[in-house]
Amino acid sequence: MAVSKDGTLAFISFSTDEIGCPLSEDETNNLHMKLYGKSAQTNASSVNPTIIENPELLRLREEEKTRAKTAASSEQIPRPAPPTPQRAPINKQIETRTADGKRRITPMFIPPIEGSESSEKQSESQVPTSACIGMKRKHEEMPQACLAVKRKRGRPPLYDRSAAPPPPRPPSPLAAPPPTSTQVVKTTQHVEVVSVLPEASLSKSARIQIPGETSVDIPPPLLVVENDYRAGSSHSGGTPSLHRVSKMQVNVVSWVTFLTSRVTTAAATVTTAAFTCHDKSLHILDIKTGEMILPPLKLQGRSSQLFVHENTIIVLTTDATLTIWDLENKKRILSESIRHLGEAFTRCPKLETWLLLGECASVRRVVQPEYTMLPPCHPADATAKPLTSLLHQTAAYSGSSRVSRPVISDDARLSLTEVFINRMLTSAQYLKSSHDYKYWMKRKIQFFIKEGLEKKLRVIFDDLLGPNVSSSTLDQAECRSNLPKILDCDKKSLLEEFLREILLAKNSLQLQRLYAEYKEQLDANAVDMI
Repeated sequence: MAVSKDGTLAFISFSTDEIGCPLSEDETNNLHMKLYGKSAQTNASSVNPTIIENPELLRLREEEKTRAKTAASSEQIPRPAPPTPQRAPINKQIETRTADGKRRITPMFIPPIEGSESSEKQSESQVPTSACIGMKRKHEEMPQACLAVKRKRGRPPLYDRSAAPPPPRPPSPLAAPPPTSTQVVKTTQHVEVVSVLPEASLSKSARIQIPGETSVDIPPPLLVVENDYRAGSSHSGGTPSLHRVSKMQVNVVSWVTFLTSRVTTAAATVTTAAFTCHDKSLHILDIKTGEMILPPLKLQGRSSQLFVHENTIIVLTTDATLTIWDLENKKRILSESIRHLGEAFTRCPKLETWLLLGECASVRRVVQPEYTMLPPCHPADATAKPLTSLLHQTAAYSGSSRVSRPVISDDARLSLTEVFINRMLTSAQYLKSSHDYKYWMKRKIQFFIKEGLEKKLRVIFDDLLGPNVSSSTLDQAECRSNLPKILDCDKKSLLEEFLREILLAKNSLQLQRLYAEYKEQLDANAVDMI
């Protein structure tokens, strides 16, 4: 039967003399054995078809064999010799006596002092990143903030070095609920809030590029920080050290300001320059004139991170307090402790809470490891791949991959792997990140293909293909399925890419008929559009 677009219906009937009779299953198997030496029949021990029915799959496999032979004939790169193992340091003095009665003493190992100046030096233009934040303004709502907090392993929280000896280490904020009152350290001189994040610090000189219009002939303007510009004595009666901040372009200084406290963080936009100092102050200047937009703001603690985005300033202090200011309306949007956060989170203004992005390290240890790997992410890709950028900085991904994995059943591991991938997809959708969504959807397709979950693949493929009925009979769910794109990704292009994953899979023979079915529909839709 055939139907044309004008509504014409045609019915064609063939007799057995014209088209013949279909072969029985036994006759088909006997014919395959005669032609190919293999049977097309599947049994309990072999769930996959043994005969390639799709010519595209056959061509692809021949190409893979050719590439494998080329790679095998190429020269092999010699592996470097393994490093010589070093002996463990001696933690006590050892005394021995030689045959002639002389004493021989092996001295004890004295480790270098932590926090030495050589170990704390950083590059000129970089700020230590123990936390990272991206923001999106929606109408008049609070900007969306994404946060990744990473604490150093095996080291106690940092304290004010000017205070008395540090108190006993407080319990980890991830293992116990946050305290109901502010934790303080009592000294003979003053009261200091406990630090749980490292204090930021700039090198003696730093240059920060000011964003804006770029030109090939003229270099971009720079915000230049010069700490200890004029060294002095901070003792009573002496001259304090001066620290200079200026705007410069082609060795021409536009404006200059001096401070008496060392600059720890600095940031610039096309309209604003902001920097924090060691004395817990935040300075906000007009980037064009250098004039102060507001008097210096006093922070609750020393700055650990500083971010400036359009008219919004975000400061994360060492006591884990996150504060957001709206410069346009000159008001504070948010100020709260994030001591209870330990991975990657995003702030939801409507729910007034933090949403967990991705999964914690304990969940990652029980899922299939090949589906937890993150794609490489350059710092310049942070805007296009916010989820990937944040997860690269969390403990769940930055820790060692050589960890013990709990023994669980295969069914439980499969279920947790699917839950893990779905969590990633949900996070990518909330962040409206098409790159992250496409990456994790491809991971999901690969997971379903490897496990031979044909029904779940059909659900995804049907959604990408769209309903095949008239628009007048579509319900709300089908209308959403009929949208041509999802997060700026063309559905038909995604379907074509995902179908190719079937051809590349090791068990492609098992799903080759599924491939042929949806490839035929995809090509038919393309012809109809022409």
